[in-house]
Amino acid sequence: MAMRRSREYYNLQGLPDDPGIIAARESKVRKEIHESERDPEMEQVLAKIDFEWLKHRFGRDLIHTDIDPNSLNFIPAEMFTVDRTLDHQGLYSVTDNHILANPDVLRNHAKRWQLPAELLWLWFVVHEEGHAVSKSDCTGMFGEEGDSPNYLLRRGYSLYHANDEDVSEEYDTYDILEEGLNEKRSRVIVLEYLQAHPDFVDRANTEKLKALFADDHRHKVYDLEISLVEIMIDHLSRETGVSPQTVWQAMLRGKLEGEDLARSDFQELARQFFSEKFLEQLRTEVSDPNKPLQALPLLKELNLTSVDPMLRRRIEARIQAAQPPEEELGLAA
Repeated sequence: MAMRRSREYYNLQGLPDDPGIIAARESKVRKEIHESERDPEMEQVLAKIDFEWLKHRFGRDLIHTDIDPNSLNFIPAEMFTVDRTLDHQGLYSVTDNHILANPDVLRNHAKRWQLPAELLWLWFVVHEEGHAVSKSDCTGMFGEEGDSPNYLLRRGYSLYHANDEDVSEEYDTYDILEEGLNEKRSRVIVLEYLQAHPDFVDRANTEKLKALFADDHRHKVYDLEISLVEIMIDHLSRETGVSPQTVWQAMLRGKLEGEDLARSDFQELARQFFSEKFLEQLRTEVSDPNKPLQALPLLKELNLTSVDPMLRRRIEARIQAAQPPEEELGLAA
């Protein structure tokens, strides 16, 4: 089986883009980052994080995929930059292949959870690296006369349809699934990192973070997106007789390989297990870290009567934690 690269550029004909154009763009981005604002706390924490360990850990997940592990698109510390205009922690930029962070938001989250700032930074870094190491490609970005206004950006399962001429025409597909899978794996890797690096923070704060991850009555970003993934795993496992762990590994592999969920053969298979309405919601609903109930319509659409009772109780608790205090929302349609 021919191995693919973790990150690639294509023209609209599906052929690899000119390496010279790509190299020039990457050089320009590096220069801009080098000249951009640096945040002292960010620099200090990034220097403390063992990026080599993280790179090796993410690379292990590529072993059973068709992606060449040597091409792992892992973002080094020097490719992190500050963007205080963001209304959330930050993001991985597919176009420029770097990670933007808002240190002010991360500091506020550290205060909210009463945790050391380096734990929130670690959590953030692992989440965004999780997007970066998944299959990413840019299609139709470069034209003969410069950057094209209309192009496609793949980030794992998510496919972003860009339109620089009319932003109202831009849209994401399968974004909510991508975020749920990414955050579910991120929390596992964060805890693995802390186990491998017991001196990163003191044991008491490591235990506080573990307790936070396990507490369904305290809302964390993407909790309901994780719930969506867990219900899908439970449902598919029960319907097929395949173990939940095998279903999870298959979903993770699809993310790492950039599986195209819009393919007709996938849609035909998916309709055997999920309703047309659910599949359409899965395709079009966009995740937003500042709107914790975005996944709720999908949770309602799934048939939950056969869901594991313990899982259902956990998800009910997450829903209550995510909603405004004056509202009461449940899984019932």
